[in-house]
Amino acid sequence: WGYIELSVDGGLTWKEVGKISGISDWTTVSYNLRDAIGTSSSFRLRLRIKTDQSVNYDGWDIDSLKIVGQRR
Repeated sequence: WGYIELSVDGGLTWKEVGKISGISDWTTVSYNLRDAIGTSSSFRLRLRIKTDQSVNYDGWDIDSLKIVGQRR
């Protein structure tokens, strides 16, 4: 599993905003972070992987990560 998580309190707590499962070819995924960020002026984003004991692969390939915002 690959988890996309967001924190608006400096990393004290994390909210899951997306999850990727299994093995797949390259794919494009996008997430709207507006609700998770709320009125915060800053945030932290982390990409975390978790495996089970029966199947363990080398990791998670992420390419061309973009964070796009709108001016308020």
